[in-house]
Amino acid sequence: MAEKDTYQLQKRLENIESLLNLLLINAISNENEIEKIQEDTVKKLEEIITPLNLFHIRLNYIEKHYYVFAEIDSSASLNEIRSTYAKATSIIKEMKFVLVFEKLYSRRKKALDDSKISYYVKNGELKIY
Repeated sequence: MAEKDTYQLQKRLENIESLLNLLLINAISNENEIEKIQEDTVKKLEEIITPLNLFHIRLNYIEKHYYVFAEIDSSASLNEIRSTYAKATSIIKEMKFVLVFEKLYSRRKKALDDSKISYYVKNGELKIY
């Protein structure tokens, strides 16, 4: 993806995020409108980060922050995970990025912790940096 396209997508995503903030803060819309805006934001996120081999992208608003959750192939090497995480966080600067894993073994978990990579394991464990 060209640098200019990435920049334009980032700006559109920031505009959508700002609008979503206004809607939440001012409570000027009903829940259906907020859900529609979130769906649109997720579609834009998918356009941006799906090329990084991330899938099942979700946007959550938790304690005054937006979090983008995306699954990564469980067979990805640690170097691939680090590279993908760095690229995704550089694209999605205004939101926190979290990788989602089906299972995470203790050695891989320690490596992610050492690398300060935010992750969520489907058994309920969440680590945010």
